[in-house]
Amino acid sequence: MKNRKYGRMVAMALAAMMAMPTVAFAATTWDEDTAYYGALEQGKVPEEVMKQDEMGQYVISDGTATTPEGGETTTPVEPVALPFTDVKEGDACYAAVQYVYTNKLMAGTTDTTFEPEAPLQRAMLAQILYNKEGAKDVATESKYTDVEIGRWYATASLWAADKGLMTGVSETEFAPKENLTVEQLVQILYNYAKFKGVDVTVATATDVATASDWAKDAMSWAVSLKLVAADVDAKADATRAQVAEMLMLTADLKGTEAPATETTVPAEEVKPAEEVKAEETKTEETKTETTTEAKTEAPAADATAETPAK
Repeated sequence: MKNRKYGRMVAMALAAMMAMPTVAFAATTWDEDTAYYGALEQGKVPEEVMKQDEMGQYVISDGTATTPEGGETTTPVEPVALPFTDVKEGDACYAAVQYVYTNKLMAGTTDTTFEPEAPLQRAMLAQILYNKEGAKDVATESKYTDVEIGRWYATASLWAADKGLMTGVSETEFAPKENLTVEQLVQILYNYAKFKGVDVTVATATDVATASDWAKDAMSWAVSLKLVAADVDAKADATRAQVAEMLMLTADLKGTEAPATETTVPAEEVKPAEEVKAEETKTEETKTETTTEAKTEAPAADATAETPAK
């Protein structure tokens, strides 16, 4: 195995709303590097799960992990214990880190450290969402000069752009290895929520002063869900702990559903039984009066009218 650093090099971005790349996808085999980083992204130790099949292709063989290109994931019913020495029970980020680690969305930077305060690269967020969706496409063409086909982040980054979840920082640059900012993270998750059919309408908009114009709506949405505070520094680097927390908090967002047809009368509109009975009596009296008047005013039958044939 080559000497590589365990890590979560992260992907994603959204700065200027530029044209998305033209991407072609085709099936391909996995080389050693792709399988290695695929194992890392699933929270596994590559040396323990990477195998070669009879054709010499690399696979992840523990039976529960996805392939590097995505696929079905197995979510444990019970949270797994964390192996990280820098994330302990009682820490504010503990539940979020446990969530992403248990669900194989994020791995550690080594087999014993998570580095919750470290930044995350843009490409890695793309990889996280790609894995989360169980995507299987493999990119064979790239419009971005800094996304080289064959690199571990290429398929996920181009998939994220193709699905409208991320854009490049220019028409020709994706900046896969740049640190993800808070507003980029929020915008991407906002785009992802819409992609999943979630209603992102905000009843009362909040202006986050530090947010770029392109991120205003997304930041307002995030504030409404308490993903971030209104006074957050939108342009600061997003930490790995922040990414984990937002992934956990948005995990249960559902697509738009039709409203229930049953209507419940508000408590203040329910009238006392005595009042309801009095109104019913008054209504009956009114009906009796109306019927009497109708009988009195009804015209006599026309004696010359034709009798219908039997």
